[in-house]
Amino acid sequence: MKNGLPFFTLIVLLGISLIGLISEIFQVTGAKFYLELLIVIGILSLLLLAAVLMYHGIKFGYIMSAIASVIMVLNLLAFYLLTELRTLLFISIISSLAAFLLSIISMAGPAKEKRHVKVKKASPAPVVSKKGQGKVVAGKTSKYYYDPSNPIARRIKKSTRVYYASEEEARKAGLKPYPQ
Repeated sequence: MKNGLPFFTLIVLLGISLIGLISEIFQVTGAKFYLELLIVIGILSLLLLAAVLMYHGIKFGYIMSAIASVIMVLNLLAFYLLTELRTLLFISIISSLAAFLLSIISMAGPAKEKRHVKVKKASPAPVVSKKGQGKVVAGKTSKYYYDPSNPIARRIKKSTRVYYASEEEARKAGLKPYPQ
């Protein structure tokens, strides 16, 4: 889950809206009740699928929650037009609208970070003298090169030492002289 707070807030808002919608459908009778019950079951199914998708960071889940929010707002507004306004109905309408807006905002999401991949330049192969030692020495992972007689240079493990024929070659490999 990438966006924990928007996801949690959206679930709470949609839950409030569903509670209001369910309380309203128990106020109607006959065929209207069954129609409303089918609408609520459809919305609930859509929201469950949307929640799973949102949890896994799939943006389509936010689109589905926005669609479900619009259906709930329209249904709740129909109840408002046909009945008197009650507190729970009003809160449900407001939470459905807030859920819709949060879904739209979450769909856009934060701008994706560009990953900067540091490309290491291919350093020229060290030029090694015939005796196995060059004019300067460096460690394989070092940023600096040293004179081979330097006490620091002698502490470099023999297996990781890299010898360069000249300071020029060491600089071409991206190394700096060790600050004395």
